[in-house]
Amino acid sequence: MKNFEARYNDLPKTELHIHLEGAIRTQTIIDIAKEYDLKLPSYEAGELDKHIKVYGQMRDLHAVLRAFDIFQNSITSPGVIERIAWELFEDSAKQNIKLSEVRFSPDWAFHGHNLNWDACLEGLLRAKQRAEREFDMVIGYIAITTRGMGPESCVKTVDWAIRHKQHFIGIDLADSE
Repeated sequence: MKNFEARYNDLPKTELHIHLEGAIRTQTIIDIAKEYDLKLPSYEAGELDKHIKVYGQMRDLHAVLRAFDIFQNSITSPGVIERIAWELFEDSAKQNIKLSEVRFSPDWAFHGHNLNWDACLEGLLRAKQRAEREFDMVIGYIAITTRGMGPESCVKTVDWAIRHKQHFIGIDLADSE
């Protein structure tokens, strides 16, 4: 999270494109890895940041997606996804973000540990409702359907989002373009 001078932080802001899977705090990844006995390239925040943070121009989207493998492996339970969302909203509030569109790919994010999508959504909704109440912000979720994961994944994601349409502001058709 970048810290700005107070005069900039005081301005209300919008966040129109943030990926939940890529917004996990480094320390949270380390905490989860220790709790669930997950392998990381490093358990020291500064070293791990070299694997998950973008410090300069990436050559292509695939380079960014490789970092997402660490993020995906960290999404181990509905409780963890709730924590990740809550911490994202906490960090957003510190930047005075008042409107946030948060996107995630349920088939990709929840696939690594074969999580129940509905249970994960319940956690996401608890984090959203709490953040909207405590931080006076408006949050919208966008379900990403990743074309590169194949037609079955896309249909599964879209059908799930339709079943829960009251909780989504849209669908994102994504790929590695």
